[in-house]
Amino acid sequence: MLAISKKVIHQNGFQDARFLQLLLNVVSEKFWLKSEALSINLLYPVEVRFASYLTSIVCDEQNCALNRSELKDTADLIGTSSRHLNRIIKAFIEDGMIERTETDIIIKNREKLIAIAKDIYN
Repeated sequence: MLAISKKVIHQNGFQDARFLQLLLNVVSEKFWLKSEALSINLLYPVEVRFASYLTSIVCDEQNCALNRSELKDTADLIGTSSRHLNRIIKAFIEDGMIERTETDIIIKNREKLIAIAKDIYN
């Protein structure tokens, strides 16, 4: 990370076309990524986004699991609230697709998840 004081940027940076081009590229990239994420969120319901996310996580030889401490980050990633994600998790548990333990969300029926998931995160 590089830190440059605001005063130095105002004195020197705003006269430099290469510096302004760099700033424009950074801001444009951020807008593009945000637009892409919002498009996915508008196109697919939370159930599909969460199922797709679960099917895209790495599995070891014994099971596929998501650490429960990552649920807030997962909710942010798929563009929903933690509260709504918990409702989706409850529905998936009732359908027998996942199981909740004290530490993990364990995938029990990957085929059923794949059936409702679109390949949106792979």
